[in-house]
Amino acid sequence: MDMDVTFRHYYDDDFGVLIKMVLGQYSKDGLKPTNMSEEKIALSVEKLTVEGSNGQLFIFKKGAETIGYSIINRFWSNEFSGYILYIDELYVMPESRSQGVGAQFFDFLRTNPENESVAFMLETVRDNEKAIKFYQKLGFTTHHNHLMFNLLA
Repeated sequence: MDMDVTFRHYYDDDFGVLIKMVLGQYSKDGLKPTNMSEEKIALSVEKLTVEGSNGQLFIFKKGAETIGYSIINRFWSNEFSGYILYIDELYVMPESRSQGVGAQFFDFLRTNPENESVAFMLETVRDNEKAIKFYQKLGFTTHHNHLMFNLLA
């Protein structure tokens, strides 16, 4: 069942609920969040909301209730001759899941003229079968390249 959800850019007064959601995103099965802190969240908000940033922080609303968020980064791809929207994080509160919110968000991104993108890109944990099936249903496929990291300390 689809919900009537709106998507908007982050406002300063969203910070408290954003912390709750980000820590929820980084928690698994009720365990303490790993690799995340209020300081990291504040730094992300600062970097994503400064004018000229290639990133965006979206808040999902159902009426007055905040039900999710997403962090998007935009970059140019030579291979695809256009901008790629990298969905860094996408979180919907547990009580609002399986109600069409994620699909509505991708429709919003697809039709939002400010995005000017040719593709979406995201990653998910390999064993998160529910997320993988959801993204495949929306048209996502596995790319032939492997995502690799070299974390600079």
